[in-house]
Amino acid sequence: MTDIVQGGFTANKSGKWLEETIRQQLLLAQYYELTPEEKKKLIRDDGVLSTTGKAWFAPQVRLERNLYDAKYTSDFFIYHADKFPDGLHIECKWQASQGSVDEKYVFTALSLKKFESPTILILAGSGARQGAVKWLKRQNSNKFTFMRLDEFILWAQKEL
Repeated sequence: MTDIVQGGFTANKSGKWLEETIRQQLLLAQYYELTPEEKKKLIRDDGVLSTTGKAWFAPQVRLERNLYDAKYTSDFFIYHADKFPDGLHIECKWQASQGSVDEKYVFTALSLKKFESPTILILAGSGARQGAVKWLKRQNSNKFTFMRLDEFILWAQKEL
């Protein structure tokens, strides 16, 4: 008997892989990952955490508000005393096949552009509609940057 795997399960697994790839890039760049207690303090104090050192990150944090003015969970929040003194949010999206997630790019990009801290949106997988990718690239500004995963890895090796 063949098991049927739902698309959501595969997408969730791929998304976790993408997040782990980003996490490993941060660790390779000598960023410290906050403990759960430090992460709670970061969220409670609205992003103010100065006792942790020069370069650190926290996964899955709610520090900013989205397009609808509700708290938004970023995949990563990064702090570096010299490079990112205001912090940097990184959001990851995996898309292996075309689907409704293309429509979520608009919400995600407009929400990230509203953040106080700079943001990066990383896209991996080959399923995004070409029009969606072109639209995301046109959204780049001084506070919002869209990158494919390979572009992010090259950027991370130089900039993190």
